[in-house]
Amino acid sequence: MYKKIYSLALLLFFLISTPVFAQSFEQDELVNITVYEKLNPSIVAIDGQVSEGEFSSGTGCIITSDGLILTSRHVIEGVKNIKVKLFNGKETDAKLVGTVKGGNDLALLK
Repeated sequence: MYKKIYSLALLLFFLISTPVFAQSFEQDELVNITVYEKLNPSIVAIDGQVSEGEFSSGTGCIITSDGLILTSRHVIEGVKNIKVKLFNGKETDAKLVGTVKGGNDLALLK
C-alpha cells in the first residue's frame, strides 16, 4: 500500500516538475516579445483627481534615468494630486513639468 502511494507521489512529482517545452516563435514575434520585456518595467499607471468625484487615469513611460515620464496631455489636464504607480507596485506623487503646445497631446511629469 505504501509502495503504491510512494510510486504515485513520485510520478506526480516528476509530471509537475518537468518543464513545458518552449513554444517556437517567428522572428517578428521574438522581436515583439523582446521589446515588451525590455520596456514593460518603464510603463507607469497615472491617476489624478480632476474635481470632486471625477478622476483621470492613463499611462506613461519613464524616458530618463532620473524619472521623467512622457504621457498624454489629456490624461493630466486639470488634474490635481497626480499619482504614479510603478512596475514594481510602488506609488509616488508626480508633478507636471510641461506640455507641448499646438496639436500635440504630450506632457512630461516628474
